[in-house]
Amino acid sequence: MARILKTFVAGGATVVALLIIGGVADTFWWSNHGRPFVESGRQARIEGEQVGEETDDQGCLDEALVRHKRSGGLAQSIGHSLFLKGCLSASEPTSGFCDQVPKGKDAAESARWRTTKCAGAGLSDPACPQLFAQVQEYCESGLAALPGEGARTRTEPRH
Repeated sequence: MARILKTFVAGGATVVALLIIGGVADTFWWSNHGRPFVESGRQARIEGEQVGEETDDQGCLDEALVRHKRSGGLAQSIGHSLFLKGCLSASEPTSGFCDQVPKGKDAAESARWRTTKCAGAGLSDPACPQLFAQVQEYCESGLAALPGEGARTRTEPRH
């Protein structure tokens, strides 16, 4: 019994030590890279809004996919998602864009749909589905309504 207790205490101490080391490493990383990381995300969203002023919903998705194919690392993928979110918030509605887009609350159907859409775009990386999550969020937000159906106009805020 004493041996089991010693093993348990040693395991617990190891976990606590790893948590402390991880916390220190996270704090160090964030203090050196956090501000530029947040700023790049803000810039991606602004750039998306600017592109969205000149295109429609499908154009936004197409551009985000092109960008993702060019550079698909984790940080870039977050930027591409923010770009798409900004772009869709400013773009003109595309007829049928939200047809067949499942509700985000249906996790299994959402995962299937996102994976299928990524494959259709020639992408199989684990970050791709996040782009299509932005599409789902947009379609559920009501901003995708077509003109004459309560859609946003150029004078309405799109944030």
